[in-house]
Amino acid sequence: MAYVIMREEKDDIRCLKETGSTMCKLFDTMEDAELMKKQLVSETASHIHWFIVEM
Repeated sequence: MAYVIMREEKDDIRCLKETGSTMCKLFDTMEDAELMKKQLVSETASHIHWFIVEM
């Protein structure tokens, strides 16, 4: 099982983009995905919603 972090901003949902790449960042465990999500939430504006999707 792999997990992907997605972002939602003004009805626009997309994968987390890594440095210039459109590839989604895959996480092997939910714990790893949760850690990254917490970091992203603390670094971005409050109107951006982050969520995790199982792949």
